[in-house]
Amino acid sequence: SVGRISGGKSLFGYAASGLFRRPTRVLITLSGLILASGLLVLLKLVQDGQAGQLYGTLLGTWIRTQVQPYHLLMGGVALLAAALGVGEVMLMNVVERRKEIGLLVALGWRRKDLLRVFLLEGTMIGLAGSLLGLLLAGGVYGVAYDSLPTAAITWLGVAGVGIALPVAVVILAALYPASRAARLLPLDAFRGEERLEGNGLVNSTMSGMGLAGALCLILIVGAFLAFTHQPPPKAPPVAVLPTPSPTPTLQPLKPWLEPTPISAQDMPTYHLDLAADPDQKMVVG
Repeated sequence: SVGRISGGKSLFGYAASGLFRRPTRVLITLSGLILASGLLVLLKLVQDGQAGQLYGTLLGTWIRTQVQPYHLLMGGVALLAAALGVGEVMLMNVVERRKEIGLLVALGWRRKDLLRVFLLEGTMIGLAGSLLGLLLAGGVYGVAYDSLPTAAITWLGVAGVGIALPVAVVILAALYPASRAARLLPLDAFRGEERLEGNGLVNSTMSGMGLAGALCLILIVGAFLAFTHQPPPKAPPVAVLPTPSPTPTLQPLKPWLEPTPISAQDMPTYHLDLAADPDQKMVVG
């Protein structure tokens, strides 16, 4: 039946087998998506869990910075670049599988089924990259700050930034290769040639719409995060009370008094009558 190939494999199974045919290519593309989505998740966690204060030690040097809107914009640009890489890899897969696509169309596959297969491949790559990026960012945050945020609103925002946004951007980037696969003429594709049904204007328009949609989506989410983020409350001013000067506890010294002179006649006199006793070896008197 339509939607299955020989062996009873479903559309999902066919899309998964198509990704595993080029594991090295997919892993390289997936690594960029993991880093980009992980960066966005880490910035979101720092915004909500640490009031936007990103701090730690780097190569033995203490660093501290405040997460700004342009940091989120940089993460969005990295995510867009990773999504374009996914679209390029899927386009290469479409070119390499032209004969197979022509055979599927000749066996009864509809063009919308081919479109769903390649969009499903993009969704799988986006979902895997976003989940691994979320785990990576959560691990880095936990190691750096020894804890994870517990607020439900924080994790709801993390799910939107770290999972929904990467998957949506990757799906938009996969529109172009998926449309090329769906518009291949079966006989030409089976011979290894590439002739598309329709004109090139539709193809270019869909590609431009996908890129513009991905960019607008990133800008909207970045603006939402920037304007809804509450800055950390400022510390109240510290009241400085005047300190009284210490009072001395010692009594002041009295003025110096001159001594009263005494004459020799007023001085007392003493008379001593002493005799030596040689037998007793003492002086008596």
